[in-house]
Order: sequence, then C-alpha cells, then structure tokens
Amino acid sequence: MKNIGLLIVGLFWIQTLSAQFQSTEKRFLGGIVAGLNLSQIDGDAEAGFNKMGLNVGARGGVILSKKWEIAIEMLFSQKGSQSRMIQGVPRNIKCNLNYLEIPLEVCFKDWEISDGDAGKSYMRIMASAGLSYNYLIGGSLYLNPSQETLDRFRKYEVAMRFSASVFFTRNWALNLGWTRSITSITGKDSSGNNWGSAVNRMLLLRAFYMF
Repeated sequence: MKNIGLLIVGLFWIQTLSAQFQSTEKRFLGGIVAGLNLSQIDGDAEAGFNKMGLNVGARGGVILSKKWEIAIEMLFSQKGSQSRMIQGVPRNIKCNLNYLEIPLEVCFKDWEISDGDAGKSYMRIMASAGLSYNYLIGGSLYLNPSQETLDRFRKYEVAMRFSASVFFTRNWALNLGWTRSITSITGKDSSGNNWGSAVNRMLLLRAFYMF
C-alpha cells in the first residue's frame, strides 16, 4: 500500500507542476498513462507474450527544445509469464509480478501540426529511449499448478526501453513500446536454490493524456 500511495502522490505532483507553468512559456509537462503490458520471462522455458497486465500511472517531462524533451514516469506495472491455455489442461506456469516502475527517457519529436483551436502547434510523432528502475512489490507464482513463493525473484530490476508515440491531438497520444531487463530478475531463494538468470521482456500498448 505504501508504494501505491507513492504512485498517487506522484500523479498529483506532476499534475500540479504542469498547472503551475501553464501561465508562462511551457517547459514542463504532466499527464496520465494507462494501458497494457504483454509479457514473457526469458528463462522459464515458455515462449510467447501470453501474460497480459496493467500499465498505469503518471508522466512528467521537461521540454529542452521544440524537438527534444526528457520524460519520467511513475507506474504500476504487471509483468510475468504464463503457459498457453489448453482446454482441460492446467497451465505449467502462471506468474504475475507487480512492479513499481520509474522510467527515464530521452524523447525526439517531429512532424509539426497546427492546432487550429489553440492557435499553436504540436508534434505528431515521438520516439523515445531510456532506462527504467523497477521495484517488485508483490505478485503470485503457480507451477504445475501448486502455488510457490516469490523468493527466487530479486526485488530490484533495471530495464532498457524503446517506444514510439503518435499524438492525435495536443493532449491525446497512442504509445507502443518494447522493454527488456538488463539485470537478472532471478537468483538464489531463501533455501539457497539457484534459479539461474531470467529476464522480463514486454510489449507496451498505452495511451497518454497530457495536460
């Protein structure tokens, strides 16, 4: 609950920061992010992005120039892995990992569009690349189909991330992305068993609303 509280505080902070600079030349951005993750774990002997989860939170940014900005997000993100569904057969694995994510990205924008209603312009497309620091806050693990603990999973993860966004208006955008762990998400559990080196891999499908 403490981590969810931090996410909510971050959302209000970004919204307040954005409103604070509305009356001057806009250099700070704030918004809301909502969408889905399609996930898999490389190292669990299962292939395919079969695990679906939420990706929701807040986004802030600093405008460096007309085409460049730095963006930071605070997200609740559900990752993991699961076997394909076969009727009448229990899944071999069903793993749900809940993370608090803080991605930091450099963004390049292009294709300037005139906003007739506001008398200004905005950039239609945006490409982003960066790193994300992620903290495991909970989840569940079922194997054949017994419930297991999450001891084998590390609490912290660093991931690389690439995405592309299309702005349909000044405020609304569709974001497609890909992310992969740089650090391993597994290690030794409390009993000393070594679970090797596995990584999260995800496809992102999200929407932005920028204030």
